[in-house]
Amino acid sequence: MNILRPISTSARLTFVIAAAYLLLFFVVGAGVYYKVSAQLESDTRNFVVADAQELRSMYALNGADVLLAEVITRTADPDERDMFYSVIDAQGQRLAGQAPPVKNVPTANRWLSFRLDDASRTRVIAHTYKVGDWTLISGMQTRAEDGFLQTMLRAAWMSLLFAALLSVLTAWLISKWITVRVRRLSDTARVVAAGQLGRRVDVDHSGDAFDGLGIEINNMLDRIEELIGGVRQVSDQIAHDLRTPLTHLRNDLVQLSAEVAQGRPSLEHVQTSIAKTDQLLATFTAILRLSKLEFDPIPDHVSCVALDALCRDAIELYAPLAQARQIRVHTQLVAVEVKGERDQLFQMLINLIDNAIKYSPEGGRITLSTELDTAHAHIRVIDGGEGIRASDRARVFNRFERLEAHRGTHGNGLGLSLVRAVVARHHGTVQLGDAHPGLIVEITLPGATAPV
Repeated sequence: MNILRPISTSARLTFVIAAAYLLLFFVVGAGVYYKVSAQLESDTRNFVVADAQELRSMYALNGADVLLAEVITRTADPDERDMFYSVIDAQGQRLAGQAPPVKNVPTANRWLSFRLDDASRTRVIAHTYKVGDWTLISGMQTRAEDGFLQTMLRAAWMSLLFAALLSVLTAWLISKWITVRVRRLSDTARVVAAGQLGRRVDVDHSGDAFDGLGIEINNMLDRIEELIGGVRQVSDQIAHDLRTPLTHLRNDLVQLSAEVAQGRPSLEHVQTSIAKTDQLLATFTAILRLSKLEFDPIPDHVSCVALDALCRDAIELYAPLAQARQIRVHTQLVAVEVKGERDQLFQMLINLIDNAIKYSPEGGRITLSTELDTAHAHIRVIDGGEGIRASDRARVFNRFERLEAHRGTHGNGLGLSLVRAVVARHHGTVQLGDAHPGLIVEITLPGATAPV
């Protein structure tokens, strides 16, 4: 066994809690002991002064002989055995009372503290007074007080021992509780690392730090599971959605190869193959852009973007396509500014306008509007197409999601996914509604004055 191995956190925590508890107990106990001791000595001194005042009054009223007789009587009285009296003349000779076990007794107005020469070694608190040419020593033995303090000290040591055991037990229980809570977190992390992504930390909703940490870890695991599920879904969707165009491209290339072998290659087949290759490249570019939007954080410092001006630029870009399909574009644009990245917001707008033109009937109409309330900017795009059923509105934002009615239209199924990614990156929301007929896409973004 390696006795030099590091002490565990639980052991250190137990030691710290126990030491703090004992230190507090010791400080409080020492303070109480000092206070009680000081109070007992103060009471003793007050009693000595009052008793000495009585003897001094006798001397003043009745003379020295009465004082000596009273001191002798009190010294012999068993009821006065805790008192100490002594009268000393100017030559230092004891005239009455007990012999003080000190040399060079002060003549007057001094407090003395000494122990008797007997077997008990009892402590005496005394005061000297000048009475004529004599010195009066009046004192009191602190037998009872010292006994009380000794009893109190023994009780304190016993209490300290009990407190030590109790503090160690309490600290051990606390450390065990903490260890159990931490072990739950580590067990969950170990199981998740082994591949069980559905495992979660057990929380008791007590609101303490461990409960909050468990909730945050569960939220993190939910997000990780969501992202991994998204990666799996995207992988499946990429494999499924790209299989058909890659098969068509391969067939075209096989046919083109046969034509080349026959010495009569078709330019149309070459152009078709190039177009399909460009479409695949565009799809992969959209996937990379979408991944960047979803995982790269927005910069700390972004500029203000005028959404109304951005909408006009997007409409101008798609004006030829709208005219070709005889679609009227109606705008209701007010000055609106948001903080964000202009290129991404422009991509979001052209995706929405492209969808609106694509799914509106020829000769139809689309509406693009902007609004501003207290803290948010709103963009609405309304088309006159068939719309999207309420049950399908959540899944149309998934990658490569194509509704059955739209599978014959041009596109890669990433347009609304890019829109949602841009909106989420700018801390906004996107909602789909029914225009009767047609679809309403409403985007809400924080205004330029709101923190991004």
